[in-house]
Amino acid sequence: MKSNKRQQRILRLLLFAIVLIAAILLTIYYIELGREEPVLGTGSQLGLAVLFIDVGQADSALIYLSTGETMLIDAGESPGADAIREELDERRITDIDILVATHPHADHIGGMRTLIEHYDIGQVLMPDMEIQSAVYKNLMDVINSRGIPGNEAYAGYEFSLGNARCTVVSPDADADKDANHESVVIFLDFFDSEFLFTGDMENWAETRVLDAYYYVDADVLKVAHHGSSTSSSQAFLDAVTPQYAVISCGRDNKYGHPHQETLERLEAAGAKVYRTDEAGDILFFSDGQTLTVQTGD
Repeated sequence: MKSNKRQQRILRLLLFAIVLIAAILLTIYYIELGREEPVLGTGSQLGLAVLFIDVGQADSALIYLSTGETMLIDAGESPGADAIREELDERRITDIDILVATHPHADHIGGMRTLIEHYDIGQVLMPDMEIQSAVYKNLMDVINSRGIPGNEAYAGYEFSLGNARCTVVSPDADADKDANHESVVIFLDFFDSEFLFTGDMENWAETRVLDAYYYVDADVLKVAHHGSSTSSSQAFLDAVTPQYAVISCGRDNKYGHPHQETLERLEAAGAKVYRTDEAGDILFFSDGQTLTVQTGD
């Protein structure tokens, strides 16, 4: 009889231990689940995610909606394609509806050829500008060989990405400047959330945008030219009034980006600054009314 009671007591202790371990594992699971990025809704539910990908001293931003539309703005240097592919594959994205090459510098288009070879691209949007470089030539070769439609981006050009309305505010169609000045600048309006993607535009292009009275008041500013002091003028920031500012730059880069003058102007403008060299990937999510931000650090 005593042996049976001892066995029952041991069984109860084992059962308690199993339940306790299961409870601990479930708690850990839900804590980790809460750290994941917000899940985009489907169908009629609104959801916009903007992911600034850490591609070092380069640029790349992925925009995707709950209704399935995707846009990729720039693709970093050639090695950066691996980081971008990882983000796309993690989200099971196989199609990029709009691929934007803001300008033909290698730190913005270097990874595009690899992406075009691995994903279905709906169209390419880029400025009417050519440069003599192997990176640019190889990109154009693969675009043409695959018959991907190309559209010229110029100030005033408008297009939709699901429920988001996009307006190109620069460059002017008649601009004939260097590649940075001719960067494609896109204002994205998603109900009560606005984003401004600026490529490497500098003060000259900023002045042109302001003189044309384009609406650029945005919640989130992708700071131009990796935070260089040649961009983000006081007048431009006064017009944008960003709540958040994202700087895409490499750790300990040789250019000293972001420059202290730019950081001081952003701070004076009241913007919360996020940097890929410090935070890694930076994700914004909007349900059409409110914005949340999450970093990869």
